[in-house]
Amino acid sequence: MFSIFKGLVGSKALTEESMRPVLDKLRDHLIGKNVAADIANKLCDSVSVKLDGKVLGTFDSVAKTVRATLTEALVQILSPKRRVDILRDCLHAKQQSQPYVMAFCGVNGVGKSTNLAKICFWLIENKLSVLIAACD
Repeated sequence: MFSIFKGLVGSKALTEESMRPVLDKLRDHLIGKNVAADIANKLCDSVSVKLDGKVLGTFDSVAKTVRATLTEALVQILSPKRRVDILRDCLHAKQQSQPYVMAFCGVNGVGKSTNLAKICFWLIENKLSVLIAACD
């Protein structure tokens, strides 16, 4: 019985050649979204290395697999190596008579001002003083 399904459901190993069109499109898309070319190249190379030789099932597409692997790579890169405790770090800086500096960066409409206000309110509730400087 399984031999019938085995014949219907094939699998293929990913190669550099099979991933190239998807990775080229991904690289162009990243660069088009203002990601530096060298970073876009490194991300695509990282995805290529992780997927080289990986076997895809019949219903798996190269594009979806590349996208999932890119997501994993970005999560790994952007995840902090240590637990971030802003309040502890702010209190430590205050004890050292040093400012604690945070920068909120991002494109329009992603919630920088909203999150800045929430963080400032929280710090003020914890008896810390806040100075906000902005530029465009």
